[in-house]
Amino acid sequence: MKNILITLFIILGFTHARGQTNIGGLISTNTTWTLAGSPYLIISNTLIDQGVTLTIEPGVQIKFNSGLYLYIDGALDAQGTSSSNIIFTSQSQTIGSYIGLKFRPTSKNSFNILKYCIIEYAQNGISVDGSDPIITNSIIRYNQKGIDCIWANGEPIITDNLITANTVSGVYGYTFNGFDIINNIITYNGNGIDKSLNSKKINYNIIKHNTNGIYWDSGGGNSTNEIIGNEIDSNSLYG
Repeated sequence: MKNILITLFIILGFTHARGQTNIGGLISTNTTWTLAGSPYLIISNTLIDQGVTLTIEPGVQIKFNSGLYLYIDGALDAQGTSSSNIIFTSQSQTIGSYIGLKFRPTSKNSFNILKYCIIEYAQNGISVDGSDPIITNSIIRYNQKGIDCIWANGEPIITDNLITANTVSGVYGYTFNGFDIINNIITYNGNGIDKSLNSKKINYNIIKHNTNGIYWDSGGGNSTNEIIGNEIDSNSLYG
């Protein structure tokens, strides 16, 4: 055991000594952010071009300087593991200090996935604008809005995540249509789920200790939804 710990400390020390990789501007060719290059520091606004895939290896940390974003017009393949998460965070570790990740309409029908990721300290941890990312097995915390879905024609799948301690809402979905929220723990947010108009499914979630569990505003339109098997409890205003 001692030899294992000594080896681990040597590895960690070497990782720290490598420093960081600075990132900014247009990503115009298929690119991989490797563990060897981590942490990656976003020093200016960054865009994944249409038709281009950014792949991020397990264990990579991405840190944002204040006021910056990562926009996806192409594809983002960020798949960590249960023991080696990919972390999107801020340099200052202050809520709302950077803009966040945004999937834009040209990324729709690309392979976009966030799996075993931690997304924290952004204005909007993940924004979905007319796209269809898979967001799964991730921790989305300490943002103003955890997942922000504000435009039509997007179909994200939000499943098996911990969405917690986001000051405005865990999942915000005004004027939005067609997303599934399944088997998540949504807790200690402003509003747990805050949305209007249509959804597909809000099923089998634990929605606790928010201001409102699910805040619904149809906006004067029709709304058809499936809400099955949720545990909605101990929210300070309404379930």
